[in-house]
Amino acid sequence: MSYTDLIFVFCFLPIYMILSLLCSETRNKNLVSLIMSVIFIAWARPLYYALILVLIFLTYLSARLCESGRMSWLKIVAGAVTVVASLFPIISLGSLGTISGTVSAIGFILFDIRTVLYLKDSGNGDAEKNFVDLSVYLISFEMMAISPVLSYSEIKDAIKERKAGLAMLSSGLERFICGLAAVTILGYPLERLRDAALFSGSLPVLNLILGVIFTAIEIYVVALGYLSMSEGLMLMSGYRIELHSGCFLPKSLMVDHVGAVSSTYRTATEKLTDSPLWLILSAVGLCVVAGFALGFGAGGVALACIVMVAILLQKFFETKKSVSAGIFTFIISIFAVILCANRSLTGFGNWIASFGDSYDFLISYSLWEELSRVWIYLLIAIFYISPLRPMAGVLKRKIMTENESSYGTIRVVSTVLVTLLLIISAVAMVTAAMA
Repeated sequence: MSYTDLIFVFCFLPIYMILSLLCSETRNKNLVSLIMSVIFIAWARPLYYALILVLIFLTYLSARLCESGRMSWLKIVAGAVTVVASLFPIISLGSLGTISGTVSAIGFILFDIRTVLYLKDSGNGDAEKNFVDLSVYLISFEMMAISPVLSYSEIKDAIKERKAGLAMLSSGLERFICGLAAVTILGYPLERLRDAALFSGSLPVLNLILGVIFTAIEIYVVALGYLSMSEGLMLMSGYRIELHSGCFLPKSLMVDHVGAVSSTYRTATEKLTDSPLWLILSAVGLCVVAGFALGFGAGGVALACIVMVAILLQKFFETKKSVSAGIFTFIISIFAVILCANRSLTGFGNWIASFGDSYDFLISYSLWEELSRVWIYLLIAIFYISPLRPMAGVLKRKIMTENESSYGTIRVVSTVLVTLLLIISAVAMVTAAMA
């Protein structure tokens, strides 16, 4: 199951929210969250259900046994087993080559990151004694997809004291629907544009260039869309977290570039950069192995592999923000996007070779036809990932706070637009499922 499934949006999520609002105590909310998260993960994939539970129990047990400072090697073993065991779902989900499959694969990568962060910080009596609370942190469906990467110490109090209310429910629902619309209404047409550019037969020059550009836009739109959905779910569930309005901003360092999507990812990458060299090498090795197993395809998984390598190179070679550091980041980013766009190393080779072919036309008919149908979605997607969107949000909030009459009007218009976005998203999901 994924956030963009009809059954999740119109069945699973309403049931969860009703049960969560009926629970007055936090521990009951966490228990409901855990049960629903297990269903979310195990939907049509019971093997993942068993695997996840074993890995959670292993993480919990190893941290408790190492509380006294003895047997610290158990945490290293638990972390290594978790990472290796996650390879199977990462590869199987990522190899589907779909947006939902790629995001699910990244969800397992983030599960590994949260597990390693918890094991790293669980020494000196800080190990969590409540199995349910720890499980919520590791596999809660609110955080399972592209979600804020926080250490357990940063979100521990929020898990134990969260309180859902109607105001947070309304704000979270609006944020979730806007993210859902970004992925379904904008992400799906961008996916079709990429396919028309690179996988429809002929590859003239504009096809080669536009295919990579469409892929870069799609990655940012989908990443920001899922981040928005995840933050919306956390608001609806009573978590008080910092919200982000990420947009594409060129950065000189790779860590800052990743942080352009969300500062929480910058925090995670900085923690990784500060880790021992053996841990960085192990993480990079895992990403490279997973990437080659996928043929360096499946979009975001391939990008994660390249970013991990870039972080390692940055640790060795980048010491300050400079022109050379900016060039390095640009080259690595372009290389990653080209690999993602072509789905495999073979596709990447064909992409390079196609520049030597000659055609009587600069763009294929299939791409031109698709572009003429969805150009408006492309323009909206560019606006969505640009700094103009957060600027528009700031302007809207300023008008609402300065003028009482405008506040009500803007709220009504926002409600109508969100409702329309939900309806159009549902149509897009049905169309995608039938395609």
